[in-house]
Amino acid sequence: MMLASDSKSDSNAPIVELALSILFEPIVSLNDVHLGPFWWENKASFPTVEPVQPIRSNTDSFAFGTPFSSQNLTIELMGEPETRLMMSSADGDWLCQLQKDRMVINWRKINSEYPRYNAVKSKLESMWSSWCNFVLKIAESAPVVTKWELIYVNKVIPAKDNSGWEKVLPGLFHAELKQPIGSRLVGRRCQWVWDIESLNTRLVVDSAPAKQGSDDSIVLSLTARGEASSSKNVWESIDDAHELVLSFFRSVVSGDVLSQCKDL
Repeated sequence: MMLASDSKSDSNAPIVELALSILFEPIVSLNDVHLGPFWWENKASFPTVEPVQPIRSNTDSFAFGTPFSSQNLTIELMGEPETRLMMSSADGDWLCQLQKDRMVINWRKINSEYPRYNAVKSKLESMWSSWCNFVLKIAESAPVVTKWELIYVNKVIPAKDNSGWEKVLPGLFHAELKQPIGSRLVGRRCQWVWDIESLNTRLVVDSAPAKQGSDDSIVLSLTARGEASSSKNVWESIDDAHELVLSFFRSVVSGDVLSQCKDL
């Protein structure tokens, strides 16, 4: 993961995806037919497009001090099926995802190295401006921002036997894991959730096992999300979330992991 200076990363940096999202009030006069022309206007940057199922909106209420409850399976009565437009760059590293209440910009480590947070944010700013201008052609007002979200996804290499999480994530796993005699740990999955009231932000950290080549690895996802605020614009909120996530990452990983990231 690239840290606070946001200098260009080296090839060993563990970040594999960064996603920035803006959520907005559903636009009543907008339907799936309008999404195609918007893609056509941005085809030069995202030449590939496909319709997929929409992302379910997160229900976090940000009533600080109330218990966190994970989302459970629910049955909903749906009207007309909705669509998420997933637009891809020619190399597949960049996505712009759009549905009636959300825009997401993703960078994924497929063919290129991490381009830095500011590059991803700039891409979102550009596409958001384009979307607002497009909406004004078919609606009476621009989209009203309700929430924002930032997700960092990292792959960190632990011990060969998948039991060394305490060594690479000492800030999250404090003691050596006790295991049955003669056993080999083949999986572990954990989640931590914090509310940061001063930033009007919820931080959700997920860890899960994965494979990187022949090595066992940990997927460490850090998600910061919050509601739109009258005291600061959405870009300032996303910047604050970026600094929060990077600071937290530094505090929980080992020195060996940090050594993979240059220019702290």
